[in-house]
Formats: sequence, C-alpha cells, structure tokens
Amino acid sequence: MRVRFLLVRLPFQRSLVLVMQELEGQQRVGVVPVIAPGETFHDEQAYRIFQEVDAGRLPAGAEIVGEFEFPDEEAAQEAARRLAQDLKESLWGEEVAAQEQHAPSRVETVLLLTVGGSPEPLIRAVQRLDPSQSFVCFICSPDSRRLVEAAGDEPNIPRAAGLPATHYAVEVWSDPDDLAGCVSALFALHRRIRSRFPEARVVANYTGGTKTMSAALVIGAVLLGWELQLNVGVRRDLRQVLAGTDVPMRVAADDVLLHLELRLLRQALDRYDYGAAAEIVRELLRTLSLSGARRTQVLRLYQIVQGLAAWDVGQYRQALVGFGMAGAHGSAWLPRLRTLAEAQKPGLEVVADLLLAAARRAHQGRYDDAVVRLVRAVELFGTVRLQQAHGIDIRDPDQARLPEALRAELAVSRDRWPGSLELSYHMLEALGDPVGRLFARRRAVLREALACCRDSLLLSGSAALDEQEYEAVRNRLEGFLHEAARVVAASLHAPQLPRSEVLEWVELGPAGA
Repeated sequence: MRVRFLLVRLPFQRSLVLVMQELEGQQRVGVVPVIAPGETFHDEQAYRIFQEVDAGRLPAGAEIVGEFEFPDEEAAQEAARRLAQDLKESLWGEEVAAQEQHAPSRVETVLLLTVGGSPEPLIRAVQRLDPSQSFVCFICSPDSRRLVEAAGDEPNIPRAAGLPATHYAVEVWSDPDDLAGCVSALFALHRRIRSRFPEARVVANYTGGTKTMSAALVIGAVLLGWELQLNVGVRRDLRQVLAGTDVPMRVAADDVLLHLELRLLRQALDRYDYGAAAEIVRELLRTLSLSGARRTQVLRLYQIVQGLAAWDVGQYRQALVGFGMAGAHGSAWLPRLRTLAEAQKPGLEVVADLLLAAARRAHQGRYDDAVVRLVRAVELFGTVRLQQAHGIDIRDPDQARLPEALRAELAVSRDRWPGSLELSYHMLEALGDPVGRLFARRRAVLREALACCRDSLLLSGSAALDEQEYEAVRNRLEGFLHEAARVVAASLHAPQLPRSEVLEWVELGPAGA
C-alpha cells in the first residue's frame, strides 16, 4: 500500500500532528499526535485536520514528509508511530530529559490556575505552596499564555512566584469561550494528572481566566472531587479587590456536589437499582465534607437504601436493620418486612414479594431475571399450600397423608412430574384442594407459559426473552397466582418498594434540597 505522511503544526502550539494518508484503495486517513512537553492535544483538533485531508485539501501549515510503500496497514501504522517518536526525541528530547531529571520527587499538591487579567493574585496563590512538593498547571488562552511563557526580561508568573521550570506546565485552551470544549479539555487533563501524580491533592483556583474558563474549572472540580479555591480580598467597589489584600481561600463545594449526585441517585432509585444507589451514597459519605445536620441526613439515607438493596434480593433480616431507619415513612412496608424477616418458613408473603421483585426486574428491562422470579413464585405457592393446608412437605412427603391412588402413582414413577412445581399442584389436585383443581383447569395454558419460561437463558434455554414474550408469560402466571389466592381467601397484593420518595423522607428531596 502507498502512503503519504504529512506533518501539521497545531495553531498556537509547538505540538504537531502526523497524518498518514493512504493514496490507493479505500484512501484511509489516520492521525498520530506529536505532543510537546507541557502542552495538550484535543481530539477536535485532529478531527478538523482529518476532515481537511479527507476532503483532498492540504491543511494550513502542512508539510509533506514523503510517500512510502508498506506491505499492509499495520506496517504503515507502526512506521507512523516510530516516526512520531523520533520527531519528539529530536525536537524536545533534551527538554523532556531535563524535566524528568529535575521534576519534584514527591508531589503532594497539584494546583490548577486559570490565567487571565491580573497576574498578581495568581502569583500569591503559587507563593503559598511548598515548591518542593507541588506542581502547578497554568490553564491559558492563546492570548494569556504570554503571562506564563514570556521570555527575556519580560515578567511572567512563574518567575515572579519563584517557581522552577520543572514544577509547572502550560495547558492552552484554543477557544476559551467554548464551555463544552473547555470542560472536555479539563477531563483530559484530569486523566494526565492522575497518571503522573496519582496520590496528589488537586486544587482548582478559578480566580483568573475568562468567565467560561473559570466556569469550566468549577464544573470540572465539582464533578471530579477537586478542592476549589478562590482568591478573596478587601473590595473597594463591586468591580475589583484592593491590590495586595487577596489570599487564596477554599470554597465549600461539597453541597454543590451533593445536589449533582442526588440527581444520579434519584435516577437509580426510580429504576429500582438499589445496589447502585447504595454505592452512590457510600461514595458521598466517603468523599464529601458535609455539615453535621446534612451528614446525618445522608447517613440515614444510606441505611434506608442499604435496607432496600437487601430487601430487593430477599435478605429480609438484613433489610429490616437498614429500612427500619425509615420510621413512620416506612409504615406501609415495615409490617410486611417484619413478617418476611421473622418467618421460620416461606409463606404466601414471599410469593407476593417475588411478584413485586419480578415487576422491578421487568421495569429495568431484565426480563430473564424477572421470569425466574415468576416461576419461583408459582412453584412456591404450590409448596406453601401443601404445607399450610395439608401438612405435606414436598421434599419428603408423609405417605400417610396422601390418598392411596396418589401413593401408588408416585411409587410407580415420580419422574413424570418435572420438578416439584407440577408435582405439588398434582398432589393438591389429588387431595381435592381448590388450588389443585384450578391448576388442572388451567394446565394447558400454564404448561405453555412455563415451557416458554424454560426457554429463557437463565433457566434451561439458550436465548433471552424480549418484552412481548415476558408480558405474555407474566399475564398467565401472575393471573393464575392471584386467582389461586382468591379461592383460598388470601391476597398477593402488596405495595411496591419505594423509589426516589425516600429522598423526601430524609429531607433531601425538592422540599429539603
């Protein structure tokens, strides 16, 4: 394959992009960034270059390196990677080596500063750091980078603050008024910080820069859990702070982050994903410095949500410990939970709970999980009815309690009844039980529904059920169970578990937000 290499310098940066363009066949285009020390690379820059080359245009500042023959695409890409590495070493090799040699051995704090306007507050923010254990990242626009990089006798912020060249880097945001682009660039910067300084505390000072740059830094810091900082001083008017009076102060952003996380928490609760909700609240307790009253609210919420997560998977005793914190708000559910937690053997309350659990899984689109619970509910109803009405344990039936004809039938072959599900209802039918007679009347329809269930991937089948198949099965099996409950003067109706209303219970919902 014949490939042309182009070298394109990025606007306002020393960094370059190596473009690999296939000249025959599918005419594919690929890009490899060649990043200068202290600079960053944005995907949208590469995409614009890609579009130019793909349209047959030569990007501004592009230099043709040459055209080469390669046996295949993999060889061409490997050549491009080697060429990019050679370029980096030839252009900035000594600079990279010097940075690595003199870089701080242990960085405790990474300070991010948006640069613009007056440099004095930023100088004071840097001077409050321990330079031997800190690293500063100056976030600049193309216009404000001169405040950091000015050479010769022209003053710049690092020189005025006494910051060594090995203890800072410059990040240039090409469009300082593009909020989405600035936030995207900040997340890319976060990944590099975590890679280079995994244990460092990150402080984001948004005193300088354009309004958009500052807004992006605040948004990113809140979402990423960084410490927020702002230079605060004595004001002579509404426009500016008195020169020399400002000091960098921590800004309490934990309540802001709490409100953002509560939105995610509400979504998890509304889809009955109590496990995910519990993880969100646990992380809030671990990472946020909340006031006493607010922390008490979140702690109580954590207990309630943990209780719901346990209840959702049938851990009733564990659920009672956490959900008991709901108090009066949980009065519609707590009596039923106590019955479930204190029962020595499963009863019809568990059947009702399985139906509600199936509904929750179906709400999440997890139809195979839902159908497993439906089948178990049908099976359990039969075994509970045998035990409670006739004193027969399906696992080890007392032969004396069975009709003679049924004893003889079971002695010949018990294998004709697949599992305990149909066997329990056959026993009930032989005993003259109304539930057994109802099953016998519905046998053909129920067997068809159960066969469809057994085709589920989570039972013995090989394919997942879709929504339409699940609804057909649910209508038949759930309808049978409710009808069976009515013929024995029982009920399987119960309130579904609560969702995001639990936030209002602890005054973290709209009323208490």
